[in-house]
Amino acid sequence: MKPTTEQQTAIDNFTAGTSSIAVQAGAGTGKTSTIVEIARSTTAKGVYTAFNKSIVTDVEAKVPANVEARTTHSLAYRAVGHRNRARLSAPRMRSDKIARLLGLTQFNVPGLDGKPKVIQPGFQGSLAMRAIANFCNSDDPTPSAKHVPHVEGVDAFGTYATNDVIARAIAQHLPTAWADLTTEDGRLPYKHDVYVKQWELGKPRIAADFILLDEAQDTAPVMASILRKQRNVQLVMVGDSAQAIYDWRGAVDAFAYLGAQTTSYLTQSFRFGTAIADVANLILADLASPMRMTGLASIPSSLGDLSDPDAILTRTNGKAMATVLEAQRAGRRPYLMGGGAAILSFAHGAMALAHGERPVHADLACFDSWAEVVDYVTNDPQGDELALMVRLIEDYGTETIIAALGQMPKRESDADLVVSTAHKAKGREWDTVQLAGDFAIATDEHGNRKPTTDADRRLLYVAATRAKLVLDPYSSTLITDLMEADTLAPV
Repeated sequence: MKPTTEQQTAIDNFTAGTSSIAVQAGAGTGKTSTIVEIARSTTAKGVYTAFNKSIVTDVEAKVPANVEARTTHSLAYRAVGHRNRARLSAPRMRSDKIARLLGLTQFNVPGLDGKPKVIQPGFQGSLAMRAIANFCNSDDPTPSAKHVPHVEGVDAFGTYATNDVIARAIAQHLPTAWADLTTEDGRLPYKHDVYVKQWELGKPRIAADFILLDEAQDTAPVMASILRKQRNVQLVMVGDSAQAIYDWRGAVDAFAYLGAQTTSYLTQSFRFGTAIADVANLILADLASPMRMTGLASIPSSLGDLSDPDAILTRTNGKAMATVLEAQRAGRRPYLMGGGAAILSFAHGAMALAHGERPVHADLACFDSWAEVVDYVTNDPQGDELALMVRLIEDYGTETIIAALGQMPKRESDADLVVSTAHKAKGREWDTVQLAGDFAIATDEHGNRKPTTDADRRLLYVAATRAKLVLDPYSSTLITDLMEADTLAPV
């Protein structure tokens, strides 16, 4: 490969020995090939790391022998995790048993209707372990109430008093949980994230002259902290801040978190042509990003109304499932990226509530009936995933949803349509892509426009840049609004 001028600049910054380097790589701009060329430019010992195993496996086959490709968990396992190999293979543990081990007992909190709501020990055990998982992902030194996840259905919209009570109650038991997890003969479920956190809390050292961090814009805080603790190691961060889409689960932008002495940009896309680059640039400008994309002139990209796209991308799980159902009714064979595990779990939880049973689904555990769930999202219109999932159940029913997921093709190659959330589409590309209508301008109950968040803009940018030849953006009011305001990209 002959590097482009932009790629050569990134390579030169590395070979100059700059201690920390940022490479902001736009969608489809040859990020992986740039990483490989950086690795080939030296005989020094390097480590390439990313969170996603499939990305690491792909790069591992391309980098020279002087560079070792490892996931975050692989690095931590080699340093710490192997000591607890036996605990990693232990069977699953029920939440009620976790509650007994932590000495959790039931307590009451006020419900939305003024009646006491019982917080069962098993649910507390689940909250405690989820809080530990949040702590393990963080750069915090100790677990605390801030790590306890939000409980749906106990507070009115915009209030958190009852959640605060629950968080404080659970937090009292987190030191006990962490002590068990960090003891060789502990009994609580020992997960892979635990040994990563143990490594970070110690004196983590990565034996390398340089470290290549991929997908730097979505770095777990615990890994960012590990990298910050390295000494006398050259750090190369590669990614795209405009594609940071996992802040909702605690990820940080390592470019900002760690800082860089030099920053270079890859803006020439090899995925799409000018028309799609123009849409990407409208979103980037709205995001106030310094990045501007250049489409490849030899790719005849266009915008158009698609009746038979290769992929339909959505903002939410709820819309993705609705799209699958609509496609099946039209006689198509859609494949839902990721298999729909989150939707299936919610549907089973809804079915349990409808039958008067206590659901195990975390977002439904504090509701006593399905009617209570419906009332909660109706009178508390936040437009979030819970409300969309409830609407999906109300519109189609649990049996229909479960059956639809069961008749889906097992492999993407057997489908005639891919349906995916933008999150799951990250890193993928298709010839023709249609954006779903839930990439929309949000409004309140009076029809007044709500401000668009940067998180929504970044997700929109990711979705729009999955297309290679034809992009159909016309169901997305977020894009059409930008196009109407721009004379170079009329609707």
